[in-house]
Amino acid sequence: MVAAALAAAISFAGEPAAAGKRPSTGLGIGPGMLVVSNIPLGKEVDPNVEFELHNHGATAKILVVKPMKPQESGLAAWEKGYEPIPDPAWCRLEKEEIEVPAEGVAKVKGFINIPDKPENYNRKFMVGVICESKPPKGGKGAGINLRMVSRWGIETATKADVDGKGAGAAAL
Repeated sequence: MVAAALAAAISFAGEPAAAGKRPSTGLGIGPGMLVVSNIPLGKEVDPNVEFELHNHGATAKILVVKPMKPQESGLAAWEKGYEPIPDPAWCRLEKEEIEVPAEGVAKVKGFINIPDKPENYNRKFMVGVICESKPPKGGKGAGINLRMVSRWGIETATKADVDGKGAGAAAL
């Protein structure tokens, strides 16, 4: 399996940074986009995908990270030729809540298990992987939650003898 990753991470800063310094608050997820190809169907696959979660703040944060349909994750558009994944449960992260230390980074692996059905071959699916801070306990806070989204493209194994019934336009 081939994993190609875009080098830049998505990040947000709550306060502007002084010249040459990192922001003092915020969070990020990287890579901003990655694509895995030739994913076999019918079994869980470890495509060597790892997301980095960044906490730019001065205190530890619990971050929630999970795969979603792209349009439900907040992505308004994504790369041409990809279609929303029919079921985001086909993707799994090793953890959905992770405590990230102050000014720290945590990593979480991703796994894929797409059902072995003819309509799932020769497809290009898009998944939005969200990263957001978990609201503090006790209901204290401003009620504003920041969400960052990484784009995860999944290209399934090719199969020449499928009829394409139920497949998207990109598959045909």
